[in-house]
Amino acid sequence: TNYEGLLFELVHLLADPEWRARFAAARALACTGRHDVIPVLQHKATIGDEEPEVTGECLAGLMMLAPERYVPFSDSFLEHQDPAVAEAAILAFGVVRSELAFQTLARRWPGLRAALGGAALSAFAMMRCDAALDFLIHLIEHADERIAAQAERVLLLHQDSENVRRQIREAQLRRQTARF
Repeated sequence: TNYEGLLFELVHLLADPEWRARFAAARALACTGRHDVIPVLQHKATIGDEEPEVTGECLAGLMMLAPERYVPFSDSFLEHQDPAVAEAAILAFGVVRSELAFQTLARRWPGLRAALGGAALSAFAMMRCDAALDFLIHLIEHADERIAAQAERVLLLHQDSENVRRQIREAQLRRQTARF
């Protein structure tokens, strides 16, 4: 995967008629770990794609390669006029799994459009960091019934973790106790 013409081929694939090829090219460019691919990913994210997942993959790659610069850049996509692009951007934050990505998305949580709440909860679960887990456990304990149930559902991603299952049970118990 590290042959001389690799970047040429991947950049070419970013314009492929098949969206899955464009998606895979964006992911592969980020996976090279090379910072010289950043302008290409930034350009593609900025001009967008007819398939929101491609834009989301470009944002995820940018945030993985240079989080300090591209978490704030990606943050602006959370308000995109197309809800599908905003959702893809939210999910990109989950793929990155960084503290900065968590802090940014958590700060935006109260103001997110209702339609994007489920995607944000999924992103928090995907982050697999303690702060994101604590955030979801807090929602199980304190949020309204619908949000608490969604937080429980997204944490099924961690169903193999006894620690996570225990924290969910404890939050549910505290929630029930607080009702009475």
